[in-house]
Amino acid sequence: MMRLAAFILGVLVSAMCMVHAEIRKFSVTSACLATPERVVVAVPDAKAPAEGWPTLYLLNGYLDNEEAWIKRLPLDSLANANSTIIICPDGRDSFYWDVDESVCAGLKMEGFITRELVAMVDSMFASDKTLRSIAGYSMGGHGALYLAARHPGMFKNVVALSGAFDIEQLKAVSWIKVPSLLGPYDRRRWNAASVFAHMDSLAAHAPRIMLICGASDTFLPDSKRLHAEFDRRGVKHVYKVLPGDHHWRFWRKQMPALFDFINSDRRK
Repeated sequence: MMRLAAFILGVLVSAMCMVHAEIRKFSVTSACLATPERVVVAVPDAKAPAEGWPTLYLLNGYLDNEEAWIKRLPLDSLANANSTIIICPDGRDSFYWDVDESVCAGLKMEGFITRELVAMVDSMFASDKTLRSIAGYSMGGHGALYLAARHPGMFKNVVALSGAFDIEQLKAVSWIKVPSLLGPYDRRRWNAASVFAHMDSLAAHAPRIMLICGASDTFLPDSKRLHAEFDRRGVKHVYKVLPGDHHWRFWRKQMPALFDFINSDRRK
C-alpha cells in the first residue's frame, strides 16, 4: 500500500511539473511611482489562443507585496490550468489610490496600474483586452473594486476577498496607517476614497462582481454593507459568507471559486 501511495504521489508530482507556466519577475520604472515597481507575472506554457490570453490582476493586502501570491499559491499551475496570464504588482500599502503629493510623493498606484501596467502587459503579451479581470484580498479587495469603479469597462470581472471597503472605519485600526496616505482624519476626504463613494459608477457600468468573506472576518461588516447597497441599487453580484477569518488559510480555499467565476463568462 505504501509503495502504491508513493507511486501515485510520484505520478502526480511529475504531472504537475509538466504543466508549470513561466514565472517572470519585472522591475518597472514608472512615472507614477518614486521607485521602480516590482511585478510578478505567470504566463501559460502554451501557444496563445488566436484572440489572446485572458488576464487576471491580483492585488495584495496591507503589509504584503507582490510576492504574497507566489509564496502561498502555485501561480504557475493556476495560470496553465486556467489559460490565463496572472499579474501581481506590489501594492505598497497604498490602498491602490493616487496619493496626493503633499501627503506622500511618488505613490500614484491607481495611475500605475490603470495607465502603465495594463498597457505594458497588453504590449508585451498576447492578451485579450475583453477578458481582463481583477481580484484581491483585504486592501487588495478594496483596490479591485475601487479601480473597476473608477475605470469603467477596463475590467470585465472583479473578485473581492475580505475587502476593507469602509475607509472611515479604519481610523480605529492602529496598524493600518491611513493618515500616511490621506492625511489626518477628515470624514469627507476619507469617505471619498472608499468604494462606497463610487456606487453610481458601479451601478451604471457594473462589471461582473463577486464578494467573498469569512463569517469570522473583521471586515465582514464591510462586505455586508456593500452587498446591501448593491441589492438596493440593483447591481448584480455574487455574495458569499463562508466559514473562516481574515487569513490566507481562508483566501487560499477561495481560488477555485475565483477562477470558476471569471472563467464562466469568457465568451458571453
